[in-house]
Amino acid sequence: MNKTKVIFRKVTTPANYAGEIVAVFPYTYDIRRDCCTCYQHTGQHGDCSIGWYRNCTAAATPEEYNALLNELVNMIGYSDLQILKRFPAGMYWRKDNEEAR
Repeated sequence: MNKTKVIFRKVTTPANYAGEIVAVFPYTYDIRRDCCTCYQHTGQHGDCSIGWYRNCTAAATPEEYNALLNELVNMIGYSDLQILKRFPAGMYWRKDNEEAR
C-alpha cells in the first residue's frame, strides 16, 4: 500500500506568516502549474509553488509540526502519512506528473 508522503515546513517569509507550519504533499506536484498541494491550520488545503517551498520555508522540527500532524491524522483523516525530510530530488523536473507517483 502506498503511503501519502508529506513534508512539514515552517514559513520564514513574509514576516506576518513567519513561524506557521505547513504540510506539503510533494507527490501532488503539477508541472504545468509548478505547484503542489499543501495544508495548514488556517486556510487548510491549497497550492504552494516550488519557488515558495525553496525560498520562503525551512524544515520544521517534530515538535513544531506535531499539532499539524495530529490535525491531519485525527481531524482530516490521513491515516497513511509517511514523513519526508525534503522534496524528492529532481522530482519537479519530470515531464509528466504521473511519472512522479
